[in-house]
Amino acid sequence: MPRSLNLFFTYNLLLKQLRSHQSRAIDAMKLSNKGCIYVPTGGGKTAIMIEDLKGRMIPPYSPFTAVIVAPRILLAQQLCEEFITEVPNVKVLHVHSGETKYDKETKPEFITNWVSRHPQYTKLIFTTYHSLHKICDSMVNINVLYCDEAHNSTSKNHFVGISTVKSNSSYFFTATPKYSRGNNERGMNNSEVYGNTLISVPAPELVKNGTILPPLIDIHETNETRTKFNAPEIDKKVILNIIKNIKTNLSPKILVAAPNTTILWNMLTKSNIISSLKKQGYDIMHITSKHGAYINKTKVNRQVFFDTLRRMG
Repeated sequence: MPRSLNLFFTYNLLLKQLRSHQSRAIDAMKLSNKGCIYVPTGGGKTAIMIEDLKGRMIPPYSPFTAVIVAPRILLAQQLCEEFITEVPNVKVLHVHSGETKYDKETKPEFITNWVSRHPQYTKLIFTTYHSLHKICDSMVNINVLYCDEAHNSTSKNHFVGISTVKSNSSYFFTATPKYSRGNNERGMNNSEVYGNTLISVPAPELVKNGTILPPLIDIHETNETRTKFNAPEIDKKVILNIIKNIKTNLSPKILVAAPNTTILWNMLTKSNIISSLKKQGYDIMHITSKHGAYINKTKVNRQVFFDTLRRMG
């Protein structure tokens, strides 16, 4: 077997084994039907949700309804793909305005009817904080609620939905909890809405056990002044200079994050960064809610995009 393929299989095998902090989080969730789980970025919050859900599906069990909430449509779609990979034979509904191959609707009466049509299945409903109130209005019985990036729920526009949703069990996941001064306000210290802190995993623990890498800041300076007119070229040069100065013999995976879709799209379309990176042997993948998903200039659907991303490790 080629070495790279062997490493890929090993990587997948390791993903199935829970880290100590993940097991502790699941144990804490079993002891409480509401609360906050604070895990640093890269600590595997989604795996905790999925394993908790799988624990609820151990036979014999009765089919139930789970709602998974994300701050953005793109993340809701990504969470869906991760969940159904681990939890087959379920019915899936998306409650948001984005595109999906699964059932999708935001009308409360449709949501009510959809749930009632599938009594023999466990049902997974993926939504955003923006659309959560639609599920509340449907009056469906929610057995378990998983809120990803839950600090987003404390915003004025989103708190109405999160404070009125009713579920048998509710869990709020984030790496960056947001608190308010008063216990009855919109912060995650509002125990009536969010429950208590079930577990707070310190980042040094994850660094020590190899779950995440310690941050290393490497500043790259330029003498050019960045303006709205030359921004695509300046951004391209910064990325190419960073790649040029990477001190490793390995083929690196590089994540480029932009402040907004416009900045990213302008750099990709108004400079020659894609052809420059292809000449260096890189595959270029980018995805935004506005323009969709691309792999090496070819537009693909989101499932193909995330399947490719997982295959690359």
